[in-house]
Amino acid sequence: MISLDLARKLKLKLNRQNQVKVSGLGGIPTQITASTEVKITLGSRVVYIMELWVANIGEGLDVLLGMDFMFRAGVRVCVRGDLEQLPAAESILMYDENVKVPQGVDLPVVSP
Repeated sequence: MISLDLARKLKLKLNRQNQVKVSGLGGIPTQITASTEVKITLGSRVVYIMELWVANIGEGLDVLLGMDFMFRAGVRVCVRGDLEQLPAAESILMYDENVKVPQGVDLPVVSP
Protein backbone atom coordinates (compact mmCIF):
# COMPACT_ATOMS: atom_id res chain seq x y z
CA MET A 1 0.00 0.00 0.00
CA ILE A 2 1.07 3.57 -0.58
CA SER A 3 -0.36 6.61 1.16
CA LEU A 4 -2.63 8.89 -0.82
CA ASP A 5 -0.46 11.86 0.18
CA LEU A 6 2.72 10.26 -1.20
CA ALA A 7 0.96 9.11 -4.38
CA ARG A 8 -0.16 12.70 -5.00
CA LYS A 9 3.28 14.09 -4.14
CA LEU A 10 4.92 11.69 -6.63
CA LYS A 11 2.20 12.51 -9.20
CA LEU A 12 1.43 8.84 -9.75
CA LYS A 13 -1.31 7.89 -12.21
CA LEU A 14 -4.21 6.60 -10.08
CA ASN A 15 -6.72 3.99 -11.21
CA ARG A 16 -9.94 4.71 -9.29
CA GLN A 17 -12.06 1.88 -10.73
CA ASN A 18 -11.92 -0.44 -7.70
CA GLN A 19 -12.64 1.19 -4.35
CA VAL A 20 -12.87 -1.10 -1.32
CA LYS A 21 -13.52 -0.67 2.41
CA VAL A 22 -11.12 -2.73 4.55
CA SER A 23 -10.19 -3.13 8.19
CA GLY A 24 -6.98 -1.13 8.49
CA LEU A 25 -4.17 -0.99 11.02
CA GLY A 26 -5.50 -1.62 14.51
CA GLY A 27 -8.90 -2.59 13.11
CA ILE A 28 -9.67 0.97 11.98
CA PRO A 29 -11.90 1.03 8.87
CA THR A 30 -9.97 2.30 5.84
CA GLN A 31 -11.04 3.11 2.30
CA ILE A 32 -8.87 1.85 -0.57
CA THR A 33 -9.37 4.79 -2.92
CA ALA A 34 -7.32 3.69 -5.93
CA SER A 35 -4.45 1.60 -7.21
CA THR A 36 -1.26 2.60 -8.99
CA GLU A 37 1.70 0.96 -10.66
CA VAL A 38 5.11 1.69 -9.12
CA LYS A 39 8.72 0.64 -9.60
CA ILE A 40 10.38 -0.63 -6.41
CA THR A 41 14.16 -0.93 -6.29
CA LEU A 42 15.66 -3.06 -3.53
CA GLY A 43 19.34 -2.40 -2.91
CA SER A 44 21.26 -1.46 -6.02
CA ARG A 45 20.02 -4.00 -8.57
CA VAL A 46 16.71 -5.70 -7.84
CA VAL A 47 13.75 -3.94 -9.47
CA TYR A 48 10.05 -4.82 -9.28
CA ILE A 49 7.10 -3.26 -11.10
CA MET A 50 4.08 -3.67 -8.82
CA GLU A 51 0.50 -2.55 -8.49
CA LEU A 52 -0.12 -1.05 -5.04
CA TRP A 53 -3.31 0.01 -3.33
CA VAL A 54 -3.64 3.68 -2.45
CA ALA A 55 -5.12 4.60 0.94
CA ASN A 56 -4.59 6.67 4.05
CA ILE A 57 -2.58 4.04 5.92
CA GLY A 58 -1.68 5.89 9.08
CA GLU A 59 0.09 8.88 10.53
CA GLY A 60 3.72 8.98 9.44
CA LEU A 61 3.44 5.96 7.09
CA ASP A 62 4.19 6.44 3.40
CA VAL A 63 4.44 2.85 2.18
CA LEU A 64 3.46 -0.49 3.69
CA LEU A 65 4.82 -3.66 2.05
CA GLY A 66 3.51 -7.00 3.23
CA MET A 67 5.49 -10.10 4.07
CA ASP A 68 4.05 -11.77 0.96
CA PHE A 69 5.97 -9.27 -1.19
CA MET A 70 9.12 -9.54 0.91
CA PHE A 71 9.06 -13.35 0.75
CA ARG A 72 8.59 -13.42 -3.04
CA ALA A 73 11.34 -10.81 -3.43
CA GLY A 74 13.75 -12.92 -1.38
CA VAL A 75 14.09 -10.39 1.46
CA ARG A 76 15.02 -11.93 4.80
CA VAL A 77 14.55 -10.05 8.07
CA CYS A 78 16.95 -10.45 11.00
CA VAL A 79 15.05 -9.05 13.98
CA ARG A 80 17.91 -9.48 16.42
CA GLY A 81 20.27 -7.36 14.32
CA ASP A 82 17.62 -5.01 12.89
CA LEU A 83 18.84 -5.92 9.40
CA GLU A 84 17.17 -6.85 6.16
CA GLN A 85 19.04 -9.23 3.84
CA LEU A 86 18.33 -8.42 0.20
CA PRO A 87 18.45 -11.00 -2.61
CA ALA A 88 21.85 -9.77 -3.87
CA ALA A 89 23.39 -10.52 -0.42
CA GLU A 90 23.26 -6.83 0.45
CA SER A 91 22.17 -5.90 4.00
CA ILE A 92 20.37 -2.71 4.99
CA LEU A 93 19.52 -1.41 8.45
CA MET A 94 15.81 -1.24 9.24
CA TYR A 95 14.62 2.29 10.00
CA ASP A 96 13.63 3.29 13.51
CA GLU A 97 13.41 6.75 15.05
CA ASN A 98 14.91 5.49 18.30
CA VAL A 99 18.50 4.33 18.39
CA LYS A 100 18.51 0.79 19.74
CA VAL A 101 21.38 -1.11 21.22
CA PRO A 102 21.15 -4.67 19.88
CA GLN A 103 20.15 -6.97 22.70
CA GLY A 104 20.20 -10.70 22.84
CA VAL A 105 20.00 -13.51 25.30
CA ASP A 106 22.69 -16.16 25.38
CA LEU A 107 21.29 -19.43 26.62
CA PRO A 108 23.65 -22.25 27.52
CA VAL A 109 22.79 -25.50 25.77
CA VAL A 110 23.57 -28.68 27.65
CA SER A 111 22.84 -32.24 26.70
CA PRO A 112 21.14 -34.50 29.27
